[in-house]
Formats: sequence, C-alpha cells, structure tokens
Amino acid sequence: MLEDYTTYRKQASEELNIPINTEPPGKMYKYVTLKNGETKEFFEEKDARNYSKIYEKIVTNQDIVDEYWAGQRQIEVLASDRFHTDLRAMYSYIHEDIYTKIYSMAYDDGHSSGYDEVASYVMKYAEFAEDIIKIVKHLVNEVK
Repeated sequence: MLEDYTTYRKQASEELNIPINTEPPGKMYKYVTLKNGETKEFFEEKDARNYSKIYEKIVTNQDIVDEYWAGQRQIEVLASDRFHTDLRAMYSYIHEDIYTKIYSMAYDDGHSSGYDEVASYVMKYAEFAEDIIKIVKHLVNEVK
C-alpha cells in the first residue's frame, strides 16, 4: 500500500537510525595566515585579516558536515526506493512500457511539488491509460 512520502522518510530514518528534520551542522573555520615566512592560525577572520593580508579560510569540521549530508542521502535513497516499489506494485497489471511513460509524464508534471504529487499524477494517468486500453480491446474484439 502506498503511503505518503513523509511516512517513507520517517520509516527510513528509523531503520537507518539517522535523524531527519534536524538542522545541518554549521561549518566551522580556522584561518591560516602567512607573514614573514611563518604561519599562524586564527579562529576569527577579522583577527587573521588584521595580522596579515595573506590568509586562507579552512573548514575544520567538513567530515561532520559530510557525514550529516551522507546520512540524509541514505534516508532519501531508501525512502525513494520503497516509494517507487510500492507505487509500481499498485499498477503491476500495467505493461512496463506503458507504466514507464505514465511515470515519466507524472514526474514531469508533479516533481516540483514532491513525490506525493507525482503519485497523484501517476494515478490520474494510469486511469487514463486503462480507459484507452479498454477502448482498444473493445475495438479489437469488434474487428474479429
């Protein structure tokens, strides 16, 4: 059964034991200056600038920031995979080529509003495709 996409994200978060809807960690910096052939570190840009015109801004916690975003991507991948699997299962009786076209059109029309809107368009276009298939079957039977 298809759930709303927020439910898929929540389930993925719980399964992976990665929190969602949290603030990402802010980047922390240090500033390395060069003056008279020697380097010196500062944690405030204004201090580095006052000490030397030559300084470099370096992120000191990039690993923590990367870890946070990697976790968020893991949640999205798992949630998205399950959402797509359940959505496809709802229309497993529709030929793969037709379903692919339906999903492509639904994605184009709804993705800017999120996966729930894509699912809504899939339902709409699948119903339309079913009607066409019924009409074509009826016409084929008339010709026989």
